[in-house]
Amino acid sequence: MTGIDPEGRAAWQAQIPGLRRFWEPVVARVLADVERTTSVDVTWSVELVEWQLDPEPSPGFWLNPGPQPLPVRDVPFPSLQLRLLHQWFDLRVLDDAEEAAAELAGVLQDYVIEELPGAWPVCEGHAHPMQSDRTEDGAVWRCPVDPAGTTAIGCLTTVG
Repeated sequence: MTGIDPEGRAAWQAQIPGLRRFWEPVVARVLADVERTTSVDVTWSVELVEWQLDPEPSPGFWLNPGPQPLPVRDVPFPSLQLRLLHQWFDLRVLDDAEEAAAELAGVLQDYVIEELPGAWPVCEGHAHPMQSDRTEDGAVWRCPVDPAGTTAIGCLTTVG
């Protein structure tokens, strides 16, 4: 079955304003750490990206041990993305801002480390980077060696 699910698309589009309101402060909080502690350009926006269906199937082949033909359902739903200078990241549906901050911090950490000559954020007393985590106290940067070494995500102040 090929086609667009108009009801599913409408239901998804109805969620987008709330998702944008959810993600924008989370993104600002995580990127505040980058802005305060690095010189990495973190010009950003949360954008709705419309995906288009390919007008024609692209050449290629599938190896499928199952029944033929494969059921296909094209779903060109828009996606909510964090756009940075050199990359973009899909923002998924979450309802816990702390979980979202920890997840996004981990993804952005890879982006920042690629832009810098070393670890970020640097763990105080160690040369390795801290890791993002969701704890009962919220989203934190934590030392992977010493669990007592934590800083709330959005509260980094030292350059590293």
